[in-house]
Amino acid sequence: MGINAGFSLPSMRMPVDKYGKTTFLDFQTHLYLRRVTFDLFSHVFWGQYLNNSHDILSSPPRDGFYYTRPDIRAYAVNAEMNYNFNYSRFSFRAPFLQDEWQKRSAGSFFAGGGVYWDGSDADSSFVPSGMAVPDFYNDINFKRWDWLAVAATGGYAHTFVIDKRFFIMLSAIGGIGVGRSTLTDMDNRDYHTYSPFYKLTERLGAGYQFGRVYVGATCVNMDMLMGAPPDGTRIHYRSGNIRANVAYRFSLNKEIRIFPGRK
Repeated sequence: MGINAGFSLPSMRMPVDKYGKTTFLDFQTHLYLRRVTFDLFSHVFWGQYLNNSHDILSSPPRDGFYYTRPDIRAYAVNAEMNYNFNYSRFSFRAPFLQDEWQKRSAGSFFAGGGVYWDGSDADSSFVPSGMAVPDFYNDINFKRWDWLAVAATGGYAHTFVIDKRFFIMLSAIGGIGVGRSTLTDMDNRDYHTYSPFYKLTERLGAGYQFGRVYVGATCVNMDMLMGAPPDGTRIHYRSGNIRANVAYRFSLNKEIRIFPGRK
């Protein structure tokens, strides 16, 4: 049984006057079973800023500030499952859940698949007025985009163990599939295209075990890339998390059964 809480440090929060205000609801689940790994990335973000404001706008904000859009909402639900071919020697549970201890270096291949739904909408066109780039997105003033894709996945993960206590874990699971991408313009006209879909999930972890105490950090990141309806355009979407972990293992005097009556 584990209890986790996540929060953002004040030093990591971007100034509202420069970047605008962002609120979010982020729910991620990573289920690490002995043979199967299941990932669910889902979130809703309100409020965005244009990172390259000074390159793409003819009249950008003053230096150090960005074009902001508090009305833009981004959402995602991405689910993926992969099989661990070397589950008897390699463990994702050791770095991410700390309820196992991998004492020897080992790796494993993974294979599986997933379903990916991502999108964003706004009260007005995503394309700001005063663009310095001609024919941006073929002059489609769109207020909504989304994609729905399926993909087959595969990759490799390896944990390097030093002196049975210190470890570094590296993992990359890529995927390729096909999906449908849609843009909706200000007149509620839809533009559709079917195109290849690419994704890559990277996992990094490092930690040290001493006695009943574990100290470490992990990172999970998912990158996705897919074409958009205007020829030659594409959308890149990214989601992930970074965690620092300090864990202490307790000894129980008696067994705890989550489901009474079952062994």
